[in-house]
Amino acid sequence: MTPSADPSSPSVALVTGAGQGIGRAIALAFARDGTDVVVNDREVAGAQVAAEIEAVGRRALFVQADVTDRTAMQEMFAQAVAHWGHVDHVVSNAAWMQRERVADASWEGFRRTIEVNQFGLFHVCQAAALTLINGQKAGRPPGSITVIGSVHAKFVFANNAAYAMSKAAANHFARVLAKELAPYHIRVNTVNPGWTDTPGERRFMEEDALQAAAAHLPLGRLADPEEIAEAVLYLATRARYVTGSEWGVDGGIVIAPETVCEQR
Repeated sequence: MTPSADPSSPSVALVTGAGQGIGRAIALAFARDGTDVVVNDREVAGAQVAAEIEAVGRRALFVQADVTDRTAMQEMFAQAVAHWGHVDHVVSNAAWMQRERVADASWEGFRRTIEVNQFGLFHVCQAAALTLINGQKAGRPPGSITVIGSVHAKFVFANNAAYAMSKAAANHFARVLAKELAPYHIRVNTVNPGWTDTPGERRFMEEDALQAAAAHLPLGRLADPEEIAEAVLYLATRARYVTGSEWGVDGGIVIAPETVCEQR
């Protein structure tokens, strides 16, 4: 089939860091909503997510690439357009965290966090903006970009300077991008997840300690990745008059920041 920008053809979403956790949940949420999905991850786990998407009846394209590789990101969007003719929704989800005190932080870990969370975000969003603008010119409806931020952008958690810095920058970057793309009616929003039950959390805490700490959250538990995905799907596909916003999906951290920040 020849790729087409026909407005009646199925929507396509592209999700970075979709091999596990929040990214996987977002990719599957789009698929269950009737959207074909480009699954990006730097690990081969993304191939399994692509298979899960196909199992629910949608088409999937797995692209193994690191978001810090600028050329690879440009090629990924070109591949998606060549494959399906268009991309409608982009979710910049890939992230990296290195938990260290500033005084003890390794330059390698600090730099990797910034490269993924800031430079990777730029590479993805620049390619996304160009792709969505071109798609609109070819007849597609205006699309959306959703940036996965973090409560770390707003609240002070010790031992997370690089991550907090990068996520604060990401949130403001998204607002600037929203203003730039508003004339095209392309919407850009940020979702700031709170403490979420993902494999990545097990890098830093044992299971018993994690669940005990989660009990101090206002809602008394970690978020499910699917709960973050629900907010992303709504912003991307339903909230047609929402742009430049930041949505906290954090279980109420905003009403008890000091208690929660002490646990991480």
